[in-house]
Amino acid sequence: MPNEEKYGFTRQYHVLLTDKQKIQHEKALKTQNALFQYVLKYLFKTYGAKHIGRPMPFSQKPIQYVLNKIKTGFIKDKYGLARWKKSVLFLSFIQPMSFSRPSTPTSHSIASAW
Repeated sequence: MPNEEKYGFTRQYHVLLTDKQKIQHEKALKTQNALFQYVLKYLFKTYGAKHIGRPMPFSQKPIQYVLNKIKTGFIKDKYGLARWKKSVLFLSFIQPMSFSRPSTPTSHSIASAW
């Protein structure tokens, strides 16, 4: 019987962040937390207990519409910007888009999209 076991080796590198990168990372985390709190408040205000009759979006286009509305509201309300600026927010435009992907393909809950 031939030996069909394969072994993979990885190299371990010890990488340290510079002081500038640490500051950028802390600011990005603060922005991300503020965005998350803004999303929670918006969803509760829009689809919360007082709005039981309002249908929640389940397909991709309405969810994308809600995401774009939340992002534009966030940058306008919190930072007074018209467009997403990475230099001010320390968070790329793509990272909030990752909220829109459900954790499971059969999930039909808007909460799982966040």
